[in-house]
Amino acid sequence: MKTSKKVLLAAAVFCGAFGIFNMGQPSLQATGEIKVFINGTEMVADVPPLLDNGRTLVPMRAIGEQLGATVSYDAPTKKVTIHSKTQTVTLTVNQKTAYINGAEQLLDVPAKVVNGRTLVPLRFVGQALNATVDWNGATQTVVITTTNTNSNDSNYAQTWEDSDIWESELLTLINKARKDLGLSTLINIDEIAALARSHSRDMAINNYFNHTSPSKGTAEQRMTAAGLPLCLENIAHGYMSATDTFNALMASPEHRNNILNPNGVFFGAGAYSLPAENGKQADVFVTMDIVTGDSFFSVSRNQTVTGDALSVKGYTTKENVDVTAFLLVSGQDNTYAEKKTFHMSVNGSGFSGEIKFWKSGKYLINVGNDNLIVTKQ
Repeated sequence: MKTSKKVLLAAAVFCGAFGIFNMGQPSLQATGEIKVFINGTEMVADVPPLLDNGRTLVPMRAIGEQLGATVSYDAPTKKVTIHSKTQTVTLTVNQKTAYINGAEQLLDVPAKVVNGRTLVPLRFVGQALNATVDWNGATQTVVITTTNTNSNDSNYAQTWEDSDIWESELLTLINKARKDLGLSTLINIDEIAALARSHSRDMAINNYFNHTSPSKGTAEQRMTAAGLPLCLENIAHGYMSATDTFNALMASPEHRNNILNPNGVFFGAGAYSLPAENGKQADVFVTMDIVTGDSFFSVSRNQTVTGDALSVKGYTTKENVDVTAFLLVSGQDNTYAEKKTFHMSVNGSGFSGEIKFWKSGKYLINVGNDNLIVTKQ
């Protein structure tokens, strides 16, 4: 990433904006642990780097993708394949023979499996992908510089449909940070991700950076229109990898608080960029939304019905869910006259069922911390 590249973040807690944050280059400090920096940004992975006979091993997917390559692993043969624009690197777990574009190479240490993750020798992979790899023993730091930081091989989303790698990596990094602090990991929900992707796409296409969309309204209006409750929301742009985005968000107190909110349960993220033009690297817009509470509805927030029943659905962490319908006193939205509870069926993370109205009037329908307002005519 160029040091002159403008990078921005903005956070909202239940739609309250915190403002803009500008990232600079990170400082390098000795911490007693091995740190890896790629073009000035620290690499974050779900398994930390480790030393094996004086060689640094790192998770294959983290290093490969953060150097702009694609990574695949064949479990039966334990073979790792890393593709960049010009290089194909293959390694096999526990074997010292590797290949670069078919040419045999001898490794000092082989790839290994640690805690369920495949780790590969950092220097070999970095240099095989045409990067410069330097070691600072005093600070226990590896510094990697790619030969062309503007290469279109960087792992950013060229289109909406190609953003799944970004989104998956963001969730992995976030859940590692939460787990390290003893917090519950977030559950990815497609409907939340769709909301996030839509906003990232809207920002990229219409060239703005804000929680409020010129065409779709405030964050609250966007969430309500998507049939979702109010979310914790972070947005960012100008970062050329999912890891860069994560590191920047975690360096900002407001964004970090959203990511590490102890009540956060459900998650969705979306990355979007327009294609690069005239040799200029495309900008990437990222939105992530987090829903708090153990259950929430994924249907219209406010609606009027004429039938005697309403189908509801949503997501939950519980094995059994009961939804309560409160018949409100006319003209008093904070007072109810009667209530009934309806049991919902749960399948995986989703729940569904039916609310049966017993009178005409205005109802507040509740599950967990989430409410629907429904008027029965």
